[in-house]
Parts: sequence; structure tokens; C-alpha cells
Amino acid sequence: MLKKLKRNLVLLLTAALLIVSVVPAFTASAEGEAGVTVTNTLTDGAVIKSAKKTFFVTARDENGNTVDIAAEFNGKKLSPNWKDSAMTSFTLEFTEEGENTVTVTAGDKTLTYTVTYQKAAPGELIGYATWTVEALTIGYGYIIEPVLFPIYEGENAAQAFDRLLTENGFSYNCTGTTESGFYLSSIGRGGALKKGSSECFGAGEKFAVPEELDENDIPAALAEQIADLDTGWGEGEYTLGEFDYTFMSGWMYTLNNILPNVGFADSFLSDGDVVRVQYTLYGYGMDIGFSMWGGDGYYKTANKDALLTEIAKMNAMPELNELLKNERFAAAYQGAMARALELTAAQDDVTAVNKELTASSAEAIKELENKNQTPPDNGGNGNNNGNNNENNGGQNSGGGSTNSSGNSGNTSGSAKNDLPKTGEEDATAAVTVISLAVFFAAAFAAELKRGRCGK
Repeated sequence: MLKKLKRNLVLLLTAALLIVSVVPAFTASAEGEAGVTVTNTLTDGAVIKSAKKTFFVTARDENGNTVDIAAEFNGKKLSPNWKDSAMTSFTLEFTEEGENTVTVTAGDKTLTYTVTYQKAAPGELIGYATWTVEALTIGYGYIIEPVLFPIYEGENAAQAFDRLLTENGFSYNCTGTTESGFYLSSIGRGGALKKGSSECFGAGEKFAVPEELDENDIPAALAEQIADLDTGWGEGEYTLGEFDYTFMSGWMYTLNNILPNVGFADSFLSDGDVVRVQYTLYGYGMDIGFSMWGGDGYYKTANKDALLTEIAKMNAMPELNELLKNERFAAAYQGAMARALELTAAQDDVTAVNKELTASSAEAIKELENKNQTPPDNGGNGNNNGNNNENNGGQNSGGGSTNSSGNSGNTSGSAKNDLPKTGEEDATAAVTVISLAVFFAAAFAAELKRGRCGK
């Protein structure tokens, strides 16, 4: 009874804070607009296959004040999904194939974007997003490691997330539905909570966060910010959710390295998006480098989207175990995972390990390609000196599961239909060959899974 009362009081306090936080968005002065800075998650020249696309815009004057934002879609005014002190969000709903024009205006600055819509059939595979489920703030690592997961036309991010958890053996609790008002409250082993998987398998079977949190597991930079760690609020070792450990804990998500001001159900994904579902222990997201109110986090955190996507591409390769026999690539992969698992990793370090992972993967792919190519025909005399190192288009057919790191082990959705761009011209042929194999295997696996789960 006492625990329930505490949680209700916390919810009331949180609601009050949120209401207060919205007010500045509508009352910010327009003075000083000459130095307006606008950021937008919409990319000029993008090709979009989803009939809906959510984008997020921030605008600040030279004094850091919020500036009102207006947007038009093919000459017609767009109504915001939500507007607060951090950002304004909009959703494009495409009806015309081909080029579409979006204009965003803040103060005296107007930006124009051209996006091309390619219509897809309902339920059609339209791309892949990189997903992670992370508990770095409590020292647990990845609950679901970086994985490329399919996007289907007509699906929102909540519906995709439901598939991700269910297909990896996790259950969850939420308020709202995957169609509207979805809010993730807890994640647990399969069968532990109401929704998601009713069976415990795969990564879900390995999921076991501590009921009593060891303060030594909390990253040092975060531990310095926590005034009171109440370990008595946990619901058990097989679940992790809101109000576990502190009154400000819970699940949040970032989309392409921003903290959206709308929920999963109001976000629509495109090929190449990066979704990081992250557990915030203290500060309503300030411990993962963001603030619900548009300010800074407790400390600076790196943009890991490119690195996580590269790791996800590696994890999608059936030849990963063979590639890890290359010492340079193995060291690069381990270094990349180490930086990905580091809550406060510096941006320069993240960029460096991503560069090395990309270069070393090209080397390992070429080495594997050469190793598995067919020996030349020497006129039937049986003489094979094994010195032919030219690329004759051979393809490695080895399988094997992906490498596991952190506490959760490897998890997988459907493989990506292309492998990472290495930037090494001499590896292009090898990458192309293996890409085709991964594409056909991925598409087949995705459709089988989709049929099995009734989606």
C-alpha cells in the first residue's frame, strides 16, 4: 500500500513538472530572431516509402530562446503533433508519388526540403531500422544488442517495437496500445508481463537484472548526480521498469539521436533510422544525455547512431564468426562494442572505433572471399599451388551465429539487405556478393517470422 502511494505521488509530481515545462514553448519571446538556429530531422533529397513520416524541429534565437515554428507540406499548412519547450513535431501524410516539398519557417528563416515518395503496398517491406534496448545506466549493458530490424508499410514504431520484443522472447507492460498512446512501463522475460512473448526464449531467457542495484555498477559520472538511490522499488530480477531503483527511472527512446516529444505510436520509421530504447535511472533522461525540457543532460554523450548501425550490420552477417578469425577485425569489433557500451564515451573515440570497424571489416571480407574462391583449373594435372589471390566472384557460404557482448548476448531480427559500405574499393566485389546472399536470406526469414507471428 505504501509503495503504491509513493508511486501515485511521484506520478502527480511528474505531471506537474511536465505541465510547467510546456508553458515556455508558447510564451518564448521572438526578440533576437536574427540569429535563429534551426535543426530538423527531415533530410533534403530523402526517398521515403512509408505513407507517413514524423519529423522534429527545434529553433532557437541567439539567446537560446525558443522560436515559434511553422511548416507547410506542398503549400498546405501542417498542424504540429506536439509543441513544447524542446521541439515541435509534425507528421507528413503522403498521397502523391514523386517529389514533395516541405518548408519550415522559424523567425525570418525559411528552409525548404524536397522528399520523394515511393508508394508501397500495405505490409510491404520498406527498409530496416537499427534498434537497441539499453540499460547502460545501471551497468547492465544491452538487453537487445544493435540489430537491423525490418520496417513494414503501415506500421508505427510501437508496432515494430512490439515485434522486436516478442520475437526475441521478451514480455512487456504498457499503457495505451500500439495504435495510440503507447507508453512502455516495463520489460521482462517472456511470460513475466502481460504483453509481448508468452514464452521465455532467446535473449529474453537470459534477461535478469538485479533486484538490489549495486552502486558500483552505476557509471561514475552518473553516480555523482544521484542524491538518493532507493533499491527497494524494484519489482524483481526478471523485469525492469518505471520507478525501479529511483522515483525518476523508466524507459525513454531516442530517434536519430534526438529525444522525441511524441510517443512510439506517433513515430513512423524510414529506412536507415536508428531507435535506441534506453533505461533512464535518474533525471528523466538527463543521465542518457537528454532532457525532457530541452536543456542539457548531466554530461555530454556521443552520437552513437553510425557506430550502432555498423555493429548491427556486422551482427546481421551469417559469416561473422568466420570474419572474427581476422585479428584486426576481431580487435576492432571488440573495441566498437566496448565504446558502444560506455555511457559517457567521447565523440572522437566513438568516431575512431567506427572508422576502424568499417576499414577492418573490408579487409576481413576480402580475406574471406579470397579464401573461399574456387582454385583455378590447371589443365587437369592436379597442380594447385594455392597462390591465386584474385577476386573471382566466389562467395562464402559459412553460417554461424553473431558474437555476443555485454550481458544480454546476441539477439537478432531480420538481416539487413545490404552490408556496411566499407569505403575500400578493393572490397566492393566481395561486399556485393555477400550482400546478395544476406538480402535473400533476410527477406525469406523476415516473411517467415512475420507469418508465424500473425503480423
